[in-house]
Amino acid sequence: MKVSWIKSDRFDWSDTQWVDGSLLYNQQSGDTHYLDPISMQITDLLVSVPLNIDEIRAALKNRHDETSEVFSNEFMLSTLIAGLERIGLIEVSS
Repeated sequence: MKVSWIKSDRFDWSDTQWVDGSLLYNQQSGDTHYLDPISMQITDLLVSVPLNIDEIRAALKNRHDETSEVFSNEFMLSTLIAGLERIGLIEVSS
């Protein structure tokens, strides 16, 4: 069985978005994080439904016409997901 993630609702985040990324501010901890556009898209995908890595990859591919190494390289995609989980923005779905 594959692990699925969903966006965490444990923290109160404020964000400022630009074309090339976003800054997130955690109201509770005071931490600020930069997210690249792909990481923001992953987070957006996980707002309402848990997805595993294959489902995330497929959804990202559907959003983009061009082929990106992130979509085909499992290590790169896993690293992005692990980073989002580490800062508490997403969590393993139960």
